[in-house]
Amino acid sequence: AAAASAGGSSLASPDGAKERVQLMGQYGLSLDEEEARIKSDSTPAETDEYMKKNAVWTGFFLHAESDSGNPARCSFVGADGYFETARIAFETALSLRFDKSKLPYKGGVLTPSTAGGTVLVERLIESGVRFNLGECIDYS
Repeated sequence: AAAASAGGSSLASPDGAKERVQLMGQYGLSLDEEEARIKSDSTPAETDEYMKKNAVWTGFFLHAESDSGNPARCSFVGADGYFETARIAFETALSLRFDKSKLPYKGGVLTPSTAGGTVLVERLIESGVRFNLGECIDYS
């Protein structure tokens, strides 16, 4: 059961001990404090360590050619599919929460890549995804 006090809230755990709860959002941390806290919890180095430890990675290597013969290449390399699915969902949510003014659309039923645009790509790269436009990454 939750018990509110003048200085915040506390939760009773199954063993009867009470823990302080840090409220976030409208009634707790400011937007800047919340963003700083989220950014401090994870680094690209953690992704590298995860990939090395689990020896599993996901890569998409794309090659296209226009009707006039102009080639285009790009690649995206990250951790395993489950990890990357969670990362994309999380970074999409952060884009919607913190970068709403920079997004190309203000609403609708959109895929993460359409909704997030370059803002999402930048967040994914900052979080440890390797993205290369113009050539494929050699990840062997």
